Amino acid sequence: MKNTVLISIICAVAGLTACSNSIKPESWMSDIPDETPAWQLSLPGAHDAATSGIPEGTVQHLAHCTQSYTLAEQFDKGIRFFDIRPGFDGDDLSRMMIMHSTTNTGVSADEALAAITGKVRENPSEFAIIVFRIENNDFTPEVLAAAQDSLCNLERKYAAQGVVMESFKAGMSVGDMRGKVLLINRNDYGSRIWCGAHTTGWDGMCSIVSPDGTQSAGIFIQDDYGWDDDGTCGTGKAASFAKHAAEFARKSAMGECWGVNHVSGYFNRDGLPRPHEFAEAVAPEVCKWLSEDKGNSPLGGVMIDYAGDPAYMGDEIIRLVIERNFKPAAGTDDGIQLFNGTDLTGWDFVLADPAVPAADVFSVKDGVIEIAGQPFGYMYTLEEYENYELSVEWRWPAEPTNSGVFLNIKALTNPFPNCVEHQLQAGNAGQFLALGGSKIEGVEAPEGKIGRKERMADSAEKEPGEWNKAVITVVDGDISTYVNGVFINECRDMANGGHIALQSEGGPIQFRNVILKQL
Repeated sequence: MKNTVLISIICAVAGLTACSNSIKPESWMSDIPDETPAWQLSLPGAHDAATSGIPEGTVQHLAHCTQSYTLAEQFDKGIRFFDIRPGFDGDDLSRMMIMHSTTNTGVSADEALAAITGKVRENPSEFAIIVFRIENNDFTPEVLAAAQDSLCNLERKYAAQGVVMESFKAGMSVGDMRGKVLLINRNDYGSRIWCGAHTTGWDGMCSIVSPDGTQSAGIFIQDDYGWDDDGTCGTGKAASFAKHAAEFARKSAMGECWGVNHVSGYFNRDGLPRPHEFAEAVAPEVCKWLSEDKGNSPLGGVMIDYAGDPAYMGDEIIRLVIERNFKPAAGTDDGIQLFNGTDLTGWDFVLADPAVPAADVFSVKDGVIEIAGQPFGYMYTLEEYENYELSVEWRWPAEPTNSGVFLNIKALTNPFPNCVEHQLQAGNAGQFLALGGSKIEGVEAPEGKIGRKERMADSAEKEPGEWNKAVITVVDGDISTYVNGVFINECRDMANGGHIALQSEGGPIQFRNVILKQL
């Protein structure tokens, strides 16, 4: 179900270089199959997209100009994801302008929408996404009301023209979005949101929600400013970009998840942001990563400064992001079968009652691991692992009860080791527990108590007798999980690496297809 299936066939026959050379930036979506899920694309984006008109030679230009080309010119160069910051200049609430911090870009919100929607009309094979955030105002009730009224009126105006989508819908395809613009509001207008969508936050894993609240999907966001520890810039931001891209690849492989990954940032010298210096340092590192990465997993919206400008490699980043959509699929890694389907070779056992033979609790029948549930204990891998994706299937053969998957075990204590437990307790699958003195960042665990990171989404578990599947990613202490294709939770373990275990706790449970892929 990869988004590049048909195009990959074309590229495999004609050669990737020839295929890439035929891509026209102003209409690059035209060869994407209609049925491709829109969230599976890699979209070149422009950060603070409307800033090209800030006068040169001014402090405002040095600090707040992040683009060299107009919105229409950016579209022609391949940009499809626009970051727009409407706000009011001072006390004038009569006309919304596009701002960057305290700087008026000279472009009104109406003009910005007209420019982007106009280009989409001219190129009906394309679609665009605009993210709005109200900028440069104290959110007094008067200002907020004026901003809400202005933006809602603009949304109505362009929706009435048939180019702005009235509502986000989960599962939208490229065909559904062609010739349209999707507006995503970062601010919460409450009942005043009229069309498009809004987000529940702008950091890490959030949700994108339709105006009436009936449609939603995950959206995974990286928007740190990217300073390195020594106060410079470059490698730190590039590392953030690469780490986010890898994690987004895993999230989007599990089900619908939109993404935003910022290359942009600023280098603060003498108390003044200098985005051009930041771009000069970061762009080569990101281009290198994009060139060397052999995968074709989606990147979401890749937000850059100086989009299309060769002086900052803005043209090269756009080209590499677009070509991502046309790459042939890389070879797949089937991973390590931790359970061989026949016996429990590669595992050892810990039981609360050492007098009970392990074979009475842990056994294999018809290619399935059977765990009795009593006494408490666990079966653990002889090997230790770090930085991996673990997929495991489980079901309750009778009454649903309790169990878990232990991650990052350091000390094999009895019967609850120092580790993070991925909870499988019926109704709570995906909750994370800090056991045996381990620590989960941001989770309080009083002395002798278990720290709990509650689920971030509703239970996605199936009925007893049906197989469930969890896909758990552990990278440098960051742990996330999907249960039956639904993103459920994430946390940060203060330790990284160790044994993996399947728990006996409560009643009978069965496991199969325990597969680990090293990352």
